[in-house]
Amino acid sequence: MRERLRSLFCAYSNRPGTTPVQSALLAEACCVLLSPRVTDAVIGATIVELEAAFENTPRRPVKSARPIFGAIILEFPGRR
Repeated sequence: MRERLRSLFCAYSNRPGTTPVQSALLAEACCVLLSPRVTDAVIGATIVELEAAFENTPRRPVKSARPIFGAIILEFPGRR
């Protein structure tokens, strides 16, 4: 598992344009890789977080159609 995390870290750390969240997850993965007494559960969770952060590209927000309202013309007496 540690080798998989290492290969993901190497692949993702070279990508241009990382977001702050992705950078934080890369830092966390580095800490996990450097600490010798990390359980397999922590390594697995880090792998899942890295894959989720880098493989899921953010979608553009969907623009919903605005309702069309009829225009109301206000006429004030004495104003032209």
